[in-house]
Amino acid sequence: MSDPTTDVRRKVPDTSYAVEAARNFKEEDGESTLTEQKILDNDDTMVTVVCITYKHEEYIAQALDSFLMQKTDFKFKVFVGEDCGPDRTADIVREYAAKYPDIIVPFIREENMGAQRNLIDMCQRATSPYIAFCEGDDYWIDENKLQRQVDYMEQNLDMRFCFHNIEIVAPDDWYFNDYYKPNADGRRLMPDCIPGYNKSQKIFDARSYIRHNPARTSSVFYRWNYDADIPGWYYQHLGGDVSMSMIQLGDGRCSIIPGVMATWRRSEAGVTFAANADMDFLKTRVDWVGILSDLRQYFIDNFNGLARVQIENRIKLESANYLQTLIKLNRTDLIAEFFQLFPESAKISLNAYLSFYRDSRALTAVYGWDGYRMAVRNRYFRRLVKPLVRMALKIKKKKDFLKGKLKNILSFWYYWRYTITPKKKNVWAFSAFSKRGYMDNVKYLYEYVLAHHPEIQAVWMTLDKGVYKQLQSENKPVVMMRTSECQKILSHAKLAFTDHYRMSDYDAFSGLNDRTKIVQLWHGVGLKAIGDLKNTNIAGVMLSNDILPSTADNILKIIYKKIKYFRHAYYRELFEHYFMLACPGPERIEQVAKPLHIPLENCFMSGHPRNVFLHQTLPATDAVHILYAPTYRWNAIKEQQLVQKIIDSADAIQTCMEKVNGSLTIRLHPHTWRNYNVQLNDLSQRYDRIFSDNDADIYQTLGKYRILISDYSSIAYDFILLNRPVVFFNYDFEDFIEKECTLNYEYDSYSPGAQTKSWEQTLAAIEAYIANPEKDSEWRCRVRDEFYDMTVNDQDNSKRIVEELKRRLGMI
Repeated sequence: MSDPTTDVRRKVPDTSYAVEAARNFKEEDGESTLTEQKILDNDDTMVTVVCITYKHEEYIAQALDSFLMQKTDFKFKVFVGEDCGPDRTADIVREYAAKYPDIIVPFIREENMGAQRNLIDMCQRATSPYIAFCEGDDYWIDENKLQRQVDYMEQNLDMRFCFHNIEIVAPDDWYFNDYYKPNADGRRLMPDCIPGYNKSQKIFDARSYIRHNPARTSSVFYRWNYDADIPGWYYQHLGGDVSMSMIQLGDGRCSIIPGVMATWRRSEAGVTFAANADMDFLKTRVDWVGILSDLRQYFIDNFNGLARVQIENRIKLESANYLQTLIKLNRTDLIAEFFQLFPESAKISLNAYLSFYRDSRALTAVYGWDGYRMAVRNRYFRRLVKPLVRMALKIKKKKDFLKGKLKNILSFWYYWRYTITPKKKNVWAFSAFSKRGYMDNVKYLYEYVLAHHPEIQAVWMTLDKGVYKQLQSENKPVVMMRTSECQKILSHAKLAFTDHYRMSDYDAFSGLNDRTKIVQLWHGVGLKAIGDLKNTNIAGVMLSNDILPSTADNILKIIYKKIKYFRHAYYRELFEHYFMLACPGPERIEQVAKPLHIPLENCFMSGHPRNVFLHQTLPATDAVHILYAPTYRWNAIKEQQLVQKIIDSADAIQTCMEKVNGSLTIRLHPHTWRNYNVQLNDLSQRYDRIFSDNDADIYQTLGKYRILISDYSSIAYDFILLNRPVVFFNYDFEDFIEKECTLNYEYDSYSPGAQTKSWEQTLAAIEAYIANPEKDSEWRCRVRDEFYDMTVNDQDNSKRIVEELKRRLGMI
């Protein structure tokens, strides 16, 4: 091995001070007390090699030598976390750190942390853009490994990480030698030797990655995301390599690069070592199913369910492997325990079993038992029919393709066919919340039109049978979407109302067409950025400057865009063609109309229909009714934490309400990830001052509350129309604006009320406002007047909008 201190290509910083700091490392309650939060502050290290080691006395020197032999034109560091093992591993690490203080930084743990905490602690102390992993019983075999991986990542900036083939180093009697087939040279190279692995695939996303878990720890090289949250469950599992790769990968991509540059040693030192294949399954499969279960929820919560199907397929496979092994070993007593540990995974696996069972019964009904056995179990028969099955699949694929094309063609046909249908100025269509909800601004405008304008044919359109039956029972005009009745009405409708997007609330199959004017009412004012189209994944919600001519276009480009418009308009939102955007104040123009390119002449100043109740005379009351209405959380775990905070603080809330002779009503967002009625109803039964409001529509009763508790919700900015106190309970502010939603306005200035971080502070703020309701009144009015034009926000909001629409249509 060459001496790295004399290698002219290696330029490393002097950070020997970190060695002593690391030696003095102590741990209390699982958290580091090392004063240096980042060992390499102000350092230009390009790569940090992170090596966790435990009971690796026999192997650690080989690993460290393989790191030190790396030839690079950049600086790198090696963090070695020795996890309080019973052998001389720590002494060997210290010897290497003393010899190479500019490269090796030891973390000698005085108490065992566990592999995952050991790993993450070191990763959090790095500052380099790249991090490479290698465990202490593995080693690298290519002196250019780091240089090649850095070069690749620098040239492929869209890759989250890269990896390469590694060679399995295992005894001749290893129980998985038959599973991992050697190549022509007798070497077992992973991932190439994984059964069913597609060697031609070079790029992976989360969906393709989880199928085979192709990267082994000693090969991964991350463009490290220091901002990625490490969930608590990560530390609870035996294995962490797959979880970490999936967390770092997220919705990005990774790649395998050529070469065999490391090893994977199967030794008795590993935490997952077992004496035979059956014991391996008993030891690792439960943990693996647990990891997959947690990853499934993680991707549902953070990446809109990306890779959910592929993760569930792995859950089915691993559950089957585990249960099969239990039956083989006559350990059926552990089956019930498995179902208790992982009820959701067990449900997924059980549903798969039932599905296969139903399929087998269906085949048996057709072929008989002997025919079924031949078709499914006889490999010669399977080979015989394989070409026929493939041919049938190709036909099905073509049919699915043609079906999708046909759907597009029909949507295109309906859109332009209904465009030429004569429109009636008095036919107005209403829909909301992805064609299913019945609430908010569209609902209230619809009800106003029904009550005051019999000359207008107002019809609600829905895909929700519950909404349909409700409105039918109330004798309100309603039709089910995608029916001939709906097509007949919507094809003649001059106006269609929405408060989200037309692409979510209408479709061509229901009769939407190019000459139906879209009226956008939206759903509240406030701080949250809503002009950013990245906030939605609804197909077709995009700017349309590519199909709409501009004054800068020449005649040829105008013709080209008109042709393209004819082809694409049927599945576009077309903000630029809105007939009206209702604007309670200038804020809507600045934060919605301008970013979305809605013409200013199509913006009409008027308050929201849902707020008319706030402007009506409310009965005087001395009752201290308080409402807690937090905003929507995109992350289900954050939502659960919010509910748990309420439950944990129930005693304090009850005591405060008794003190002020008041009551607290909890009203969660109508689109929560889970149903919390059981928990909240239980609170109401145990505490007579705490209530739960399960009604999705809050606006008819909002005016009865004297104080509102919220965080970032538009309800807070509706409530200040009453100039009543608002408590801004923003305990997760930094996390919310970083990971959930950006804000258009500076929070401290535009949240006119007490800002609190705990229920204790919130309850103290409530007492202060009850003692002095006028506290912060001037501040509330200032913010109110910036968001609202008070000359057009009153009990006549709906009336004002309807009269303007009738004027624009020439009906008055």
